[in-house]
Amino acid sequence: MIYSVVLAAGLWLAFRGGLVGLRVDASGITERGLGRSRTVSWCAVREVAVSTQGLGPAQTGSPGLILKDGRSLPLTAIASYSSRTLQADLALLTSAHTAHLGACGACASPGSGKR
Repeated sequence: MIYSVVLAAGLWLAFRGGLVGLRVDASGITERGLGRSRTVSWCAVREVAVSTQGLGPAQTGSPGLILKDGRSLPLTAIASYSSRTLQADLALLTSAHTAHLGACGACASPGSGKR
């Protein structure tokens, strides 16, 4: 019985481990972690920012989303100790968000919360 549980947990980690990461497309961002996935549409995002997590000198940085309702969502699936990786991820997300804002009629209309 114990071997079955250990095998099932190992298979789950192997399966989900291959899916972990971030998917960015025209409709929004999907962040996939080991336990769950979440999708945020570009229309719900006010801005892309950098969030810092951790204690002491071992700070990790990750791009995060500031939503129009004021909530902050760090994208922990792509957290990194490397400032170069962090800047590349931030540039990709910022350019995708800017492209969406330019093309979306709902986000560009008055009263939509766009700043």
